[in-house]
Amino acid sequence: MALFGGGKEKKENIKNELMQKLSANEYLEELIRQVLILTGKLDPECESEKEKVELLNTRKEHEWLTECQSYYDTRRRMVVVEDDLFAIRWISYRTETYVSSDGSTHNRQVEDTEKNIGYAYTADGYRPLHSYVEGEIRLEKDEVIECWANVIKERLEASFPEFSFNNSVVCEKGQARFSYYVPELEWKDWF
Repeated sequence: MALFGGGKEKKENIKNELMQKLSANEYLEELIRQVLILTGKLDPECESEKEKVELLNTRKEHEWLTECQSYYDTRRRMVVVEDDLFAIRWISYRTETYVSSDGSTHNRQVEDTEKNIGYAYTADGYRPLHSYVEGEIRLEKDEVIECWANVIKERLEASFPEFSFNNSVVCEKGQARFSYYVPELEWKDWF
């Protein structure tokens, strides 16, 4: 029994070491920098007035990243991490009724993507994420993606303390994801 437990502990140590390496990666800084610029938390150096105007228009288009958009907005934003993708999605849900072949009526929840931003690592010159080997321990690609998602989540939590993040990263089928919730709408008095 001790033989099996020791392997699991070694694997967890390797995952922790990998997360430390990933958190020191320069590309993580660039991803977070892009999100901070889009949300207005960071002002980049703009050389011309035209660039400043374009940046302000881009920020208006991306208010959904940080602000509740309407009474019907669930406030939930999903962060998706894949081997060659970092994305934030505003997803809404609706109930759809359908009739099955036997004539009975059923409801199902349908997911619609309202807005989306995404960055491909390869577009910035990085290889897609892949498996990681340290000695005799191998982390499969899904485990590496999960580590990368945890590192991104930690950095976003530090950058956006006003958001409420869910507790865990879910990883399945080559994709890791987690959610955060933007603050509720602030209501104004009518009178």
